[in-house]
Amino acid sequence: PRDPRVIPADDEALIRSLVEDVNQTASKIARRARGEPPQTFGGPSSVAATPRATLSGLPRFAFTPNLSARSANPDPPPRFDAATRAELDDKLREIDNLTRTVEAMERELSRRDVETKTLRRELATARAEVEERDAQIAEVCAEWERNVSSAQKSRDADVASLESRMRHLSDVELAALKARLEDAEGRAAKATARAEAAEARAAAAEQETRRQVAERDRKLALSAEDHRRASAERDRKAAELSQRYAARVAEDERRHRRTLETFRAAWDEEREEMRREMQTVTAGAAAFVRREVLNRHGLSSARPDGAIFDEDAVRRMLRNPTAAGHEVGHETEHNGRNSAIPVVIPVAGGAGSNSFA
Repeated sequence: PRDPRVIPADDEALIRSLVEDVNQTASKIARRARGEPPQTFGGPSSVAATPRATLSGLPRFAFTPNLSARSANPDPPPRFDAATRAELDDKLREIDNLTRTVEAMERELSRRDVETKTLRRELATARAEVEERDAQIAEVCAEWERNVSSAQKSRDADVASLESRMRHLSDVELAALKARLEDAEGRAAKATARAEAAEARAAAAEQETRRQVAERDRKLALSAEDHRRASAERDRKAAELSQRYAARVAEDERRHRRTLETFRAAWDEEREEMRREMQTVTAGAAAFVRREVLNRHGLSSARPDGAIFDEDAVRRMLRNPTAAGHEVGHETEHNGRNSAIPVVIPVAGGAGSNSFA
């Protein structure tokens, strides 16, 4: 089948002749509309004397499309009557139709020319690829032939080695194997005889074993009753021992509970006595500290409100001895000692606390 994108040579020649006829007709009609005498196509005053190149390679002449008698010469000569002008208009319309047809054919030729060039480039690329592939195939074939020849040589060597091995097996090793087979058959016959004798001895041993098992079962049945009686006696003694152990444990528990209660009461009494002694010691220490503080700082034990001394002032002094000394107006630099007293007096009240009361 023929490729539809390729324009046959006959069609291309026909198209060229149609283009030339259309251009000549258009030139004659234009000259007639201007009132010029008829001239030979291609003369010096021809409208189609200036061709322009197109994509398809065909000449395209510079005539005005849609040319009519009215547009070319708005004031025609009087010798052109209405019938002549109508005939000219009809011819111009036909020329316009032919012009559109020719332009469409030129576009089609241009498109086909572009497609032809594209196909030629693709064909050249495909040919280059085919040549490259042919070269690769030739190289692969050569490599394959080399591999086949190498494999043939290796196979021939293996076949020769195998033939020599088979000859050695058939001539030397096969006779030795036959001798070993005969020897093995003799040993197998002897082993079969020994196995039959062993099987007979095993049958006799099985019968003896069954007899001994039956005798043992009979003896076990006779001693089962004795075992049950001994088990019942052992269970009775174990229950009696358990009862005596439980009674002894209960007695020991009661005795230890009484001892624990006695120790707890003695501990409570001793703790109460120690608490009273600590209260007494704490009160004495508080009185001693109070007296030492008053003597050391020269504080008065009398206050306007009847209290013994100002406890708040003493607390402030003990927390910040330097500031407290400035407040009361007494300096302790005359005795060469610092006024800070490293004594801590608890201020919280309570039964066992240290207070100034």
